[in-house]
Amino acid sequence: MPRETFKRHIFVGIDPGLTGAIAKLSDEGCVEILDMPVRERRTQAKDGMINEAALVDIFQHLHHLDTPSVMWSDALPYCDLHRNVTVAIERQQAFPGQGVSSTFKTGRIYGTIIGAACAVGLSVILVAARNWKDHSGIAAGEDKDSSRRACKELFPEQHAQWLTRKMDHGRADALLLAAYARDNHYSAVQ
Repeated sequence: MPRETFKRHIFVGIDPGLTGAIAKLSDEGCVEILDMPVRERRTQAKDGMINEAALVDIFQHLHHLDTPSVMWSDALPYCDLHRNVTVAIERQQAFPGQGVSSTFKTGRIYGTIIGAACAVGLSVILVAARNWKDHSGIAAGEDKDSSRRACKELFPEQHAQWLTRKMDHGRADALLLAAYARDNHYSAVQ
């Protein structure tokens, strides 16, 4: 199906994790990126948890945006207009040698994100990292900064606004996931 069929569709990419991000990309090219909402951290990043209420609030705003160019912070939470939203979340899995506690925490965060998106009624697709990285021209084994470099080529204006710091690789991953969903949207609705 040609992408023109999906006018005014919003594509969301999510790099799960406490240092991850949520990127919104519309057919019209509007981009907004938010860092993953986390509760206050007691001592280190590993002690933090996803702020479930803030995450649900973000997803509710996505579900009820008046127009794709409206920023999340300006969205009306109870407007009657339903918008098509596809959420692409990087698929998570356990790896050999990964600690039990780390695996459990990753799974909890991953499940929280999927559950919040589905509870609000958003369409969710799970994307293997290798798929969206291949789509973005990132070779296997490249460093975390490769996502920022890919975004600099694909989204130069957004790179200058959202991705200037080395620590913004999670934001870049989320934006590339949103672009993957946009470019491959036909498979999510067939």
